[in-house]
Amino acid sequence: MGDNAESNDFFTFKVNSYYKTISSASLSLVASVILVVMIMKSGPRLSTPYHRIIFALSAGDALVSLAFITGPFSAPEGTSWAPWGVGNIHTCNANGFIKEWGVVAVQLYTVLICLYFYCKLNRKMSNSTFYEKIEKKAHAFIILFTSVVCFSALFTKTFNPLPSGATCGFSRYPDGCRLTNSCTRGTLGLIYVFLVSFVLVFLCFIGISIFMVLLCIEAYKREKLMRSANPDDEQIMSCFSCNSFRAQRKEDESLSDYLLRIYKRETFIHALMYISYFAFIHILPHLVISLMFMLRRSPPLFLVQFISITYPAMGVFNILIYTRPK
Repeated sequence: MGDNAESNDFFTFKVNSYYKTISSASLSLVASVILVVMIMKSGPRLSTPYHRIIFALSAGDALVSLAFITGPFSAPEGTSWAPWGVGNIHTCNANGFIKEWGVVAVQLYTVLICLYFYCKLNRKMSNSTFYEKIEKKAHAFIILFTSVVCFSALFTKTFNPLPSGATCGFSRYPDGCRLTNSCTRGTLGLIYVFLVSFVLVFLCFIGISIFMVLLCIEAYKREKLMRSANPDDEQIMSCFSCNSFRAQRKEDESLSDYLLRIYKRETFIHALMYISYFAFIHILPHLVISLMFMLRRSPPLFLVQFISITYPAMGVFNILIYTRPK
């Protein structure tokens, strides 16, 4: 009787987490679509590197959101740890492929957009030069890399229902088979989890952090240099393309001092948002789940609930960050 009650409680917990995941992913999908529409309706459309990268990033997030929305239903019917599963191994393969392709693409494009800001500010690189020297190669690398990862996982039968049952991804099958050495699929699951969900995520985070720190250092140097030159207000205004400032101008503060202060402040805030976003959305869930997976332990239930809401909502965070005035 006690086992049945515990089983029912766990089933209810999973169902509640599925509702939260689907709701969060739906909001994320809407946010990604809105961002894509905003880009296509803007004057430049896809004529600038910034718009092209954000477009690709939003498309990748839309794939992730779609995978989370359909995930609970994609597991093979009868899978004990995926109570909503009504599919088969093919639907699970498709769900895992779409989700992991989108996740890896979003992470790499986040690094690319940070590299773009670094090249524009620190290297004073024009859009055309950035496109020829970096962007074309980066698009090709991201598409090739994500395709190799996902197709190799597909051919090695590594896409299987995750222990949460919320989606399919890099995992062994059936759940818990490592303990009994009875895995029928996904024997390379641990390797994929380590390389893609652990190593790659941290490499991306390191890259983002380096570019953003260098951006802040450059902003500080520029502010200090311009102050030492004692420029007038017109000279300062000519250096700024941003016409939207969100801080109050202090009393007895000249326009040039105000603009220089805001320039440095906005650069620091922008860099902090990129680093915090990636750490919060990508590092935290991947670190916890990967470590739990490698240690053969289940993550705490409260953390599962937290991740089930925040991780599928990356599109919401994206639109909040990328629509800020630059």
